[in-house]
Amino acid sequence: MKRTLSVILLVCVAVFLTAATSLELRPGFPTIKTEGSFNTIQLTGGQLYGEPGDPALPWLGTKLLLPLGEEAVSISVKLAQPQIFTLDKALKPIAAQYPFSRMDLPAPVGPNPAIYGSDAAWPTQAHNGVNTQFLAGHPINFSAVCPFEYHPARNELIFYAAVTVLVETAPSAKAAAALELLKQDEITTQNLKKAINNPDALPRYQTRTSGVEYLFIVDSAKYAQWLPLSDFYTQRGLNVMIKPVQEIISQTAGQDSQEKIRNYIIQMYQTNSLRYVLLAADTDVIPHRGFYVNFTGGQQTDADIPADMYYACLDGNWNNDGDANWGEQYEADLTPEVALGRICYNNDTDIANQINKIMMYHVAPVEAETKTAFFAGEWLWDGPTWGGDYMDEMIGGASTHGYTTVGVPTSWNISTLYDRTYGYSEAWGAAEVRPLLSQGANLVNHLGHSNTTYAMRLSNNQV
Repeated sequence: MKRTLSVILLVCVAVFLTAATSLELRPGFPTIKTEGSFNTIQLTGGQLYGEPGDPALPWLGTKLLLPLGEEAVSISVKLAQPQIFTLDKALKPIAAQYPFSRMDLPAPVGPNPAIYGSDAAWPTQAHNGVNTQFLAGHPINFSAVCPFEYHPARNELIFYAAVTVLVETAPSAKAAAALELLKQDEITTQNLKKAINNPDALPRYQTRTSGVEYLFIVDSAKYAQWLPLSDFYTQRGLNVMIKPVQEIISQTAGQDSQEKIRNYIIQMYQTNSLRYVLLAADTDVIPHRGFYVNFTGGQQTDADIPADMYYACLDGNWNNDGDANWGEQYEADLTPEVALGRICYNNDTDIANQINKIMMYHVAPVEAETKTAFFAGEWLWDGPTWGGDYMDEMIGGASTHGYTTVGVPTSWNISTLYDRTYGYSEAWGAAEVRPLLSQGANLVNHLGHSNTTYAMRLSNNQV
């Protein structure tokens, strides 16, 4: 009797310690096309997911707000309303991804025989697991789900028009630590509504903000130069604070300058209504945190990808294992607590010019320029491969390479400058690109060869 009672009590405790959050999805109807010797599937809002050689099926992303202080522990997916399609060709496999610049591309990856030779349903499960991130202390689970089943041996595709996602949660130490950054105000409500699929689960916060809202981190030698921008935002109702980076580094705990700056931002966020952060200096004054990337199966790695999101995404420390590589898989925080930008300059004139541009954009914007774009594409390598081909996919949108890009509306005023137009490399240069940049396009997109002192065929002394 005592043993039976203990089991019952343990089951009851487990039930009370877990909760569940659900989401109903009604994806649109898929489109089946023929591409060479394969069929391809397109689904609005879907993106290909899997390993090279897997059947290329679109998956749907989900972002579910979870109860405060809890983290996702499991996920299940219920598929309903099946519609069966008999394909006339095998489903195209996912291609391996390589950098544009790689010349010695291996042969394309073919269908995985272990999958394509089986009649078992693919994928083996309709989700990719749980991944809880935290935005202003609020847990959000990011998962992808697949509304398809593919039976390769009989070349049958099943599309499910109704998908139910159930995420179970439980308290965790990570979720408890995230509560140190908890914000429950109206601005947080607005930000969360933009980030989640279940806004009905969001409490209605109406608390007004107080304290510092905008933090300028500056070089102490340039403090006075940033006062006009601080005054401008103060007059527009924001509470602005200017803080020299030298003071932060000397007064804040941390293993290096980057961690000290980030810890200071965290402190300001916890004790104020901080929403915006400006890094007002280049990396020689306010250093970037270099992130680690490992791609092409480990053949190429880089441990110094400059990323200021380290200063904006404030959960965790971005280096769980304490090694020399920051931002490895499962170390990243992908939901920013603050909006953060950086202004680089060479002298006081550059600062004054940038401040003037910001002010004029606020008080006297050139409305005709708000829907303008400029696309620049270079010759990339022998073939030829043209940057302009990829830039064109951004104009009006495209469905290529396994995903759909919405792109810039064709109704915008769009300018292009492509080597492809002339048929050879280095067809345009500074004399051609500078007048187009001076026209003030609101969006500029460039695909070509660059380095730290050269981009868009302009060197530093030409800017």
